[in-house]
Amino acid sequence: GNEDLWQPFEDAMARTEGIPLALDLNSKTFADPVRAGAPALKALDAAIAALVNESDPTHIIRIGTAASYVDRVEGCRDALWRVVDDARRGGAVASGIIAMIELGYDDLETGQWDDAERIVDEAIRVSEAHGYQALTWPCRFVQAIVAAARGDDHRAEELAEALVQWGRPRQIQVGQWYAWQIRGLIALGHGDFEEAYDQ
Repeated sequence: GNEDLWQPFEDAMARTEGIPLALDLNSKTFADPVRAGAPALKALDAAIAALVNESDPTHIIRIGTAASYVDRVEGCRDALWRVVDDARRGGAVASGIIAMIELGYDDLETGQWDDAERIVDEAIRVSEAHGYQALTWPCRFVQAIVAAARGDDHRAEELAEALVQWGRPRQIQVGQWYAWQIRGLIALGHGDFEEAYDQ
């Protein structure tokens, strides 16, 4: 969340040769999706198409991340499910959790709320069982958005406040950003457009 760090990052990317494809794509679609541009999207589409033969869970996750901010996760879903299935069989657990989170976000954004809740619930259980507590928070955000959208204001607010309390002492601003989004959705549910705007 520190705007001052973007320029040095962009400068480093501009002067570095041989940048891995996933990092290059994420530097455009994740870092600044509004300005990603047609060449970046074309390269991303090609990378997504190539996932059909990809077995490296890290590469799949990173392409999924690049796809998530420009509404292209649909093309990554089969590969992400392969990562989840591998983790369920004892493979790369952290990659499996992140794949579950990416699938859960996509389910949330496409209105598959029951599926979103199921996959993030599993991600939370696996995260807690393996000591990946930090990975539970993106899942809690999905739970809170679904709760707010369904009118369960108490649960949504409880989760929003937990996100703030988790992030604040760690100086992780995303917890506060999540809370604003959750609280904005709660306000919209009550027709309080001014409060939603303020959030």
